[in-house]
Amino acid sequence: ELSAAHARMKRDLEAAARVQQTLLPDELPETDRAEFAWAYRPCDELAGDSLNICRINDYLIGLYVLDVSGHGVPAALLSVTVTRSLSRHGGEFALVTKSGSTPQETSPAEVASRLNALYPMSSNGGHYFTLMYGILDTVTRKFRFVCAGHPGPILARPEGPDQHLQVPALPIGIMDEAAYEDTLLELQPGDRLYVHSDGLNEEMNSAGEEFGYERLLKAIADGKDMSLEDSIDSVVEKVIAWRGDDHLRDDVSILAMEIT
Repeated sequence: ELSAAHARMKRDLEAAARVQQTLLPDELPETDRAEFAWAYRPCDELAGDSLNICRINDYLIGLYVLDVSGHGVPAALLSVTVTRSLSRHGGEFALVTKSGSTPQETSPAEVASRLNALYPMSSNGGHYFTLMYGILDTVTRKFRFVCAGHPGPILARPEGPDQHLQVPALPIGIMDEAAYEDTLLELQPGDRLYVHSDGLNEEMNSAGEEFGYERLLKAIADGKDMSLEDSIDSVVEKVIAWRGDDHLRDDVSILAMEIT
């Protein structure tokens, strides 16, 4: 009976994991002004991480990485629910656009505020989540983003050292009246921007030492001559090698874009 119950639970978890996978990007926005890539490695069957890249209108592209606190089914349920809130329904992004004949973007800071009102921690079993949400204007090459308790993005330029952009703010759900502000980046051709969950930099080796930002920045710098997708895969492989096996302590999500 125990064996049958275990097999049933395993089937249910695998089915739920397949549902989660369907919420990840299946097609990336096509534009001759930017290139996108992503990687996603859950540490268990179900993940608290999620990410997406989606076209808002002819020239605006939205992208995000979110990370729910904790692990297992409760974190996965909140992750799926928030992902649905940020997804297109009936041809519209109700949370991230304003109504009108042409979809107009809601500022990233306002999106974070709306999510904060929708998902108070007290209503989600004590769970909160961090979020990096941004909008790329493919015409002006300006990228506006908000980091709600999430690791700041890493800006890799063709020349010069890479920069970890630290923009502190409260996670979503922690405080009712949390304030969020947009940060503006003016990007140039050749610039790459990497957004990741903390499972990447906080992964530990057998000695209990974190991978850390110094190694993460070096891993990204080592991939400057690779394609964007290969550079992401290389970073994840280096983290797995640091860990010493494929069973990661936390979900790993990384999303990147390059101005072409």
